[in-house]
Amino acid sequence: MRQTKRQYMDYIANVTLNYYSEKTENMGIVVYGDTAQLVGQSKVHAAVFGGGKHVWRLQLSMKAVKRNGKWYMTEAVASTY
Repeated sequence: MRQTKRQYMDYIANVTLNYYSEKTENMGIVVYGDTAQLVGQSKVHAAVFGGGKHVWRLQLSMKAVKRNGKWYMTEAVASTY
């Protein structure tokens, strides 16, 4: 499901996405000059879109760029693993 940051935050505020806990299993960061990529894998205890509580194996891949000495996230993609 593709969504904007605003839509994602609205789902959390409207109790459509409910996150209870997270256990990080793996995380890696690679920096290429002024760009970077982070990939993390976690077990997330959550209830989503009216379903019951389950443990989801989620992977988050994020890209970032460094501008004027500060890092900015430019993309985030979540998937199962």
